[in-house]
Amino acid sequence: MPDGMSPKPDPSRPQGAGHYRADDDIELPPLDDSNSNAADSEQWASGAPPSHKSGGLGLILGAAALIGAIVVGGWFYMGGGSAEKQHENWQHVAAAARVSNDSAQQLVRLDSSGVSAATSSLELSAADVNRAAMQQIRMALLRNDLVSASAALQAAQSLPSPSVNPDVVLPTIDADAATAIKQGRKELYQIELFDCCHEDGDIVEVLVNGQAFAVVPIMHQGTMLSIPLDRGNNIIIVRGVKDGGGGVTLSFRTSRGEFFARYMSVGEEHHMDVVVQ
Repeated sequence: MPDGMSPKPDPSRPQGAGHYRADDDIELPPLDDSNSNAADSEQWASGAPPSHKSGGLGLILGAAALIGAIVVGGWFYMGGGSAEKQHENWQHVAAAARVSNDSAQQLVRLDSSGVSAATSSLELSAADVNRAAMQQIRMALLRNDLVSASAALQAAQSLPSPSVNPDVVLPTIDADAATAIKQGRKELYQIELFDCCHEDGDIVEVLVNGQAFAVVPIMHQGTMLSIPLDRGNNIIIVRGVKDGGGGVTLSFRTSRGEFFARYMSVGEEHHMDVVVQ
């Protein structure tokens, strides 16, 4: 090598001051930090704290980690990282959201052949009637036994007991509904509620024609409700009570198909017409 010229560094090898060894290199000892250690010892001996900066670095790293956690948590809270959107049914939930607004809330109906279409109402037919439970309820009411009638209505639901799940609120029969049932103006119809996407503990309240009916946990396996409805048109309101993450994803199943609602937040409501055909 010509005098006055230094060798060019090999980019394939680390250039730091630390200890490394290659096959054709001489092993270099690590840097001697005895001077810094001695300085620290003198500081401790004099009662002054050591001059390390690791404490400040730890605070900076801790703050960065906290900010990162907040950002990621917000991302999941807003649904950006939610498992809801990974489910195949999310396409129907998103479609219902696109065709809905506050004044015209729509459902996306998926029939048995797999054809989907927007609709403003949940459809029921004679195949959805729970005749056995309705007969028990009507017989109890004809005896003016409102307690037994309410017990029969609760037994007709596939809801867990409130002692098992304290979020559950079971339905009862009030005086007006009792009169309508005795007079044959109401029939008991089955509507299945289910979580169509990621099951994460969503809970909703169901109101029927302006009256509170039940508080229902939403699961993949479905929760079958038997609801006294007027012949003709009814209005069912579903209100979000608890969101497990990514929005309350609620759908309905009747003999007419599956009906997907838009995703909701806690406190938000979905209003829908229920048509008995």
